[in-house]
Amino acid sequence: MFIEIMKTHSCPYCPAASRIVKKVADEFSDKVEVREIYLDEDQKEKERAIKLGIFSVPTVLIDKKVWKIGVPEEEDLRNEIKTNL
Repeated sequence: MFIEIMKTHSCPYCPAASRIVKKVADEFSDKVEVREIYLDEDQKEKERAIKLGIFSVPTVLIDKKVWKIGVPEEEDLRNEIKTNL
């Protein structure tokens, strides 16, 4: 499973989203890979985000599909991972 966190450096909520995603993903470390994407650094990723209809950060994608806009709850993410493994 592949989890992406789309974020920006100026976003006040993005660090919390990253912490939660990394913490939960560590529980499934052999099955989940996490990638952080800074939309304010990568024009190509910014264009991809726009094509996906992402206009807010943080946004969490699971296997290239938007799963959550905003800071996820640990238990929700844990359940989503378990459901999709």
